[in-house]
Amino acid sequence: TEKGLEELTRLVQLYPADEAGLWDLALAYFYRRDMSRALAEASRAMEIYPKNIPERNNLGLYAMYAGNFDSAIKEQHTVLGMNNAFLLGYVGLALSQLGQGNATQAIDTYRQLQSVEARGASFAAMGLADVALYQGRVMNAIGILEKSVTIDVQNKFAEGASRKLSTLAEAYLLAGRPDQALAATRRALQISKGDGVRFAAARIYMQAGQPQKALAVANELGQSIQTDPQAYAKLIQGELELERGRPRDALRLFDEAKKLADTWMGRFDLGRAYVALEVFAEAGSELETCLKRRGEATALFLDEVPTYHVFPTVYYYLGRAQEGLNSPAAMDSYRSFLAIKQKSEKDPLIADARRRLGSP
Repeated sequence: TEKGLEELTRLVQLYPADEAGLWDLALAYFYRRDMSRALAEASRAMEIYPKNIPERNNLGLYAMYAGNFDSAIKEQHTVLGMNNAFLLGYVGLALSQLGQGNATQAIDTYRQLQSVEARGASFAAMGLADVALYQGRVMNAIGILEKSVTIDVQNKFAEGASRKLSTLAEAYLLAGRPDQALAATRRALQISKGDGVRFAAARIYMQAGQPQKALAVANELGQSIQTDPQAYAKLIQGELELERGRPRDALRLFDEAKKLADTWMGRFDLGRAYVALEVFAEAGSELETCLKRRGEATALFLDEVPTYHVFPTVYYYLGRAQEGLNSPAAMDSYRSFLAIKQKSEKDPLIADARRRLGSP
């Protein structure tokens, strides 16, 4: 809360050498999604005990979420130099490499993680599937996830299995297999009722033609006392309105979500709604914000579970907004989207981007 943040700030001013106070302040800014301030406070805290490995890893993650991928990579290399079995060091490193557009490096990092105990292999599988979806290699992602879900269930890695099932459902939909997507979603919800699983489930229900089930999940999220799940509920409701061809109603709900929590996905949805309304200047502004805040797309729920495959589509919608403004920058945005998706197997947005570029 605002009052809690003020109190932490006051305490840190009174006791500037209080390392715990600085980390608490960094965390408070992090949950507000003020990532640059979170990174600044974490950097101050790190100067007090520079050899604390978990804290240095957190510093690297704050840099990643702030979109400062160079600093994140430097910090995670330091972490792994101090302890080459520190699992989240690999995850933060790979996500930051992907954030820089270096998919090959990210894949190599995840493959190194595969050999660091069973939980490392589980983390690596989620990361490799994320890279595959980022590039549009849907069938490859499905293969990775199906195999890893089975292993996670055997190892009783419930959280890993549930988040993989959610991502697998998304991949099944992309592959035109809605029945399997719905089955994977049901399994995910049986294992976990986490925000990430429920938000993903609602979107699958919506895209698979079951809007009432999507609304039921949104209602569950909306009953939470925390603001993030309340915001996710509004986003689901808004996305349903967008699907129904009612972008003005969607925009109202997305604005309500933003007042609860200023999430990356909320900004992306605002951009899409403005494109649908042909209010292109505002669309461009929201989508440019998504580019600036791309660090948050690495793990949408701020839990280090990879989700960067959501990011490339920003370039497509930014191209739409720029095209609506008759800006030549639209062609560069479409090219950026298509460059990432060179290996894509099927995606209607790719065909549309190529048509708008006038290329086969």
